[in-house]
Amino acid sequence: MDVVSHVRKQLSGAPVHFIHVEVYTDNDPARGYNRWMREWGLQTEPWVFLVGGNGRITAKFEGPVSVHELRSAIDSKLLD
Repeated sequence: MDVVSHVRKQLSGAPVHFIHVEVYTDNDPARGYNRWMREWGLQTEPWVFLVGGNGRITAKFEGPVSVHELRSAIDSKLLD
């Protein structure tokens, strides 16, 4: 979250939206994974997905991602 939050602040005013989704239903591990984790077959976290204006995933990161990696992907995949 720290990396994504940092990049979000860097891109303030850019045509990019950031959405955070907790992995557990109602953020309660006892309730199990949320709908998206189950539907997409995700068994780890964190995940960061870049989704273009057409609704298609243009890049994805499983596990830690650096500010440089995320910013480079956004610049090349979404702001190009």
